[in-house]
Amino acid sequence: MQTRGNFIASVFSRIVVGSSELKGVADTFAENYKDITGMEIGVVSGTRDDAKMGDFYLTLGSADAGLGEEGYRLSIGDAAVVEAAQPTGAHWGTISILQILKQTGGSIPKGEARDYPKYEVRAFSLDVGRKPFSLDSIYQFAKNMSWYKMNSFQVHLSDNQCTYVGQSFK
Repeated sequence: MQTRGNFIASVFSRIVVGSSELKGVADTFAENYKDITGMEIGVVSGTRDDAKMGDFYLTLGSADAGLGEEGYRLSIGDAAVVEAAQPTGAHWGTISILQILKQTGGSIPKGEARDYPKYEVRAFSLDVGRKPFSLDSIYQFAKNMSWYKMNSFQVHLSDNQCTYVGQSFK
C-alpha cells in the first residue's frame, strides 16, 4: 500500500458495504457524513474490488484477534477501508474517519491505523431526576457520546419508590 499522499472524499464517493450486517452502520455513517461534510453519500453493496478511488469500504471478518468486539483497522489508500470483527468496531471506525474529515476539510492521510478501546465500559451518567433535560437534549448527549466512542449511557430518572399494580419497585 502506498502511504504517500491523501485520500480525498468527493461528491462521487460511495459507501460500499461488504456485509449485510453492516447496512445499519453504513446508513448511520451516511447520515453523519452529510452532517460533517454537507454532501450526501450513497450506500451500495459490494466487495473490496468494487470500492473505487474516493469510496469507503466497510467489511467484517478481521483476522486481527487483538481488535476484540469494538476494535477496527483502517487502511487508507485510494479507498478508505474499515475492517472489523463486529459491527460495533466498524461503527467506531467510521467515527474516526468522520473526525479526520472534519479536521482536514475532506482528506485523510494515506496509511494504516489500528484502534481498540482500553476499557470495556466507557460511560456517562445523567441525572434528569434532579435537573430536567428535554428529550432532544438527551438524544444530543447520546450522539456526542458516540463521537467520543463512549458506549454506556445511564439516565437517572427518580429517587422515588414506585408502586405499580401492587408491585413495589426499588
